Amino acid sequence: MRYIRHFFIYLFCFMVQHTLLGSADIAGTSPDLILVLTLVITFCSGTFDGIIYGTVCGLAADILWGTAVGVYGSLYFIIGVTMVILRRVFADDSRLILIAITGVSTIVCYAGASMLTNIITGMGPGMILAMSHVPVAIILNCIAIMWIAPFFDRKSGYAA
Repeated sequence: MRYIRHFFIYLFCFMVQHTLLGSADIAGTSPDLILVLTLVITFCSGTFDGIIYGTVCGLAADILWGTAVGVYGSLYFIIGVTMVILRRVFADDSRLILIAITGVSTIVCYAGASMLTNIITGMGPGMILAMSHVPVAIILNCIAIMWIAPFFDRKSGYAA
């Protein structure tokens, strides 16, 4: 049952990310809902569901809209595996920990996407341009985390 629920949540956020939020940039960027879901589902459930769906959605976004295939799929995979490891270190569902991890993950995602795109294609946004959007992206992703995380809290009855 949880696989079907996670699939439809990811599908909805994938469509919102690449339709509504794709055209409504705030200071040149928008919240990365797939990254946020990968972080929240992996952190709150402690399972590999967030990794699997995040990687699949990242690969789909790369195939449909990316300049190089595998950039976001591999980044979401790496971030998801890191979340599983961090989940074992931080046993409680602290929002402050989740917000801090979101900030670091956003930086890793932007820097990694810029570097991997440059390595694979030889072109892409420069590192300075990519990192110039990071402060706003961190704020937007943290706001998204604060909206999405309560639905996946164990305190609210969510069970993986």
